[in-house]
Amino acid sequence: MGKLAASPAGGGGGGGELPSHTLNSPTTPVGREGQNIDVVVAQSLEVVFTKLNMGADLDPAEYRVSLGDCERLGRAVADHPALTVSTLDTVPIRSEREDITRRQALRVRRSQVEALRAAALLRPLTASPAAGGRLALLDLSHCPLGDQGALAVAGALGALPALETLLLVNAKVGAEGARGLAFAMAQSGFAGERLDLRLNPLGELGGQGVAALLRRNLGPRALGLAATDLGTMAGLHLAEALHYNCRLQALTISSNPSLGEPVGGALVEAMAVNTWLLQVDARDSGLREQDLQAVEEALAANRLRHRQAWERQQQRLQEEADEQLQELQELQELQDNLQEARPLQEQHEAGGRGRGRGRGRGDGPDSTASIATATAPARPSGRTSASALAAAASGALGLGVGAATLSLASTRSGIPST
Repeated sequence: MGKLAASPAGGGGGGGELPSHTLNSPTTPVGREGQNIDVVVAQSLEVVFTKLNMGADLDPAEYRVSLGDCERLGRAVADHPALTVSTLDTVPIRSEREDITRRQALRVRRSQVEALRAAALLRPLTASPAAGGRLALLDLSHCPLGDQGALAVAGALGALPALETLLLVNAKVGAEGARGLAFAMAQSGFAGERLDLRLNPLGELGGQGVAALLRRNLGPRALGLAATDLGTMAGLHLAEALHYNCRLQALTISSNPSLGEPVGGALVEAMAVNTWLLQVDARDSGLREQDLQAVEEALAANRLRHRQAWERQQQRLQEEADEQLQELQELQELQDNLQEARPLQEQHEAGGRGRGRGRGRGDGPDSTASIATATAPARPSGRTSASALAAAASGALGLGVGAATLSLASTRSGIPST
């Protein structure tokens, strides 16, 4: 059975019950006896598929979530770009690619969703390229997926190019499921933000599969492998992968007591060449204290290096912004000068046309004198505007005004041409 709550689009009111038909038709009014009310459009849903205490001795297997329920939920996400389906245990989406308001998150946690139901849930999203291109976070933590459920998720990764965060905490994923996920991520070129497989019995083979993904310089920026039954061989493979991976920035391998001392030495060697890793949590994993201290010192040096690089980048961006602002100010000044020079140019062109008409009529000395009288007052202003015209010349070239026009205007007004 499902518990469902909805938040209205405006966000101004509290949550309330939303009938299921509203998911397929968000513009359908909800009211009694034709009562006129505001349309409710769901922006987010809080969903948990679990058994409720109904006060009767009923078989839980007969009341678990159906395949149809899962498929309809997936279709609702695919058909409603503004809809985010989640549970109460929400995790903020952090994205570096696009505006996060255009991405979606699908979280169904602590629910009786196993392999078949996970496949039904994802089927509508993988069938629609538009829907698959919006899903940025998928969280099926604390669901009994098992290896087959993890493989169902792996099979959907190729149709989810925007996926950046995959959370499968305590989902009963074993070595087969972990290796399948790593292989699918390698095939699809997954380079997201976070992969969390904590509290799953991955074992040696599962850990080695994830290490193979890291060795190809793929995978997430944050990897969670705490309490996953990793052994020494898996730890050594992970440490070796750090020699080649320049994407991973946070690694959690805590609560794996079988890793042992050899893994600590291998991590120290890897950190001597890895300048990208910023955080490592290896508590309760059988590593020696001096190895943990050496790893922490290397991480501190990496963090300092990254902070300095970030500060240099910010300074460079600020300098570029200042240069662009200065260029805009200079362009605006040239445009203002050109705007001031246009009336003078039009005046000189009008005077030139007048003199041409006078010569064409042959009006004699009287007309010549009148023209001289009419144009004489314009000469001092023409000389005064010479500096303005010269200053606007470079701006005129940039704005598409011919330099020949300015030169002609200067000649007609009596300004010597340079």
